[in-house]
Amino acid sequence: MPLLPKASSQLCLHFALFFEVFFSFATKLPPPLPLYLVKLLLMVNYKNKIVCFIDILGFGKMVSKEYLDNPFMIYSILRKIDGFIRDWFNATINSESELEITQFSDSIVLSVLPVGHYFMNFNFFKELSIAMIKEGVVFRGGITYGQIHHDTEFVFGPAMNCAYYLESKIANYPRILLDKSVLDLKNGDDKVIADYPGQFVIAIEESGYSHIDYIKDVRAYTDQATYYQKLREMISKGLQSDDDSIKNKYEWMKKEYNRAKENFSELEAL
Repeated sequence: MPLLPKASSQLCLHFALFFEVFFSFATKLPPPLPLYLVKLLLMVNYKNKIVCFIDILGFGKMVSKEYLDNPFMIYSILRKIDGFIRDWFNATINSESELEITQFSDSIVLSVLPVGHYFMNFNFFKELSIAMIKEGVVFRGGITYGQIHHDTEFVFGPAMNCAYYLESKIANYPRILLDKSVLDLKNGDDKVIADYPGQFVIAIEESGYSHIDYIKDVRAYTDQATYYQKLREMISKGLQSDDDSIKNKYEWMKKEYNRAKENFSELEAL
């Protein structure tokens, strides 16, 4: 069957548009949505997930000074972080967790459904922090629980805003803060995370906030002597900074480091 001439095709399109608008007015109903929009509306929704917003401290200096002529080093650091996250969740928690990761420059957003034993999610953040300290990388971040839309293209929602606020306005130091919404999550036995045995993962601060403890107690996670030596070198270097805002961050780490003496008697205080 021959194709319609171009003019005839345009006429058909105009007629179809006129009919759709006329039908809408005649029936007082909106015109039907295209199928792709219907599918999109069904796909875009909020889910209640554990959300973490992480900032890689010192990233700007790495990019503009330390590795200015070697961008592969930056890529390598980001690849190690991404690989650690995916490997840990694949090995520990099944695909039902719906893990999503978005990275932009020095920022990383991670969201996961609270499947399995919720406590394991916080164990992960401690393991991630320890692993990255060994690479010379420290984090500041916020973890919350709530509504988020997170896919391969976009990430937004109230929980995203809350996690970002914790990281950017409250955390201040190299620590990952926990929002109350996270601590209020309950396990199958109705036990609150904050009461779970083993406070070596979550540190309760005098300020009332809680953070992932990656300094004071690492006995079950890594070789303490090697780890604390690396940590000591990082802190000593940071304390030499001429920038007070940077120096203050390492003063906080120094205080946490010296408290580790309670669990590791061989620790050489700073």
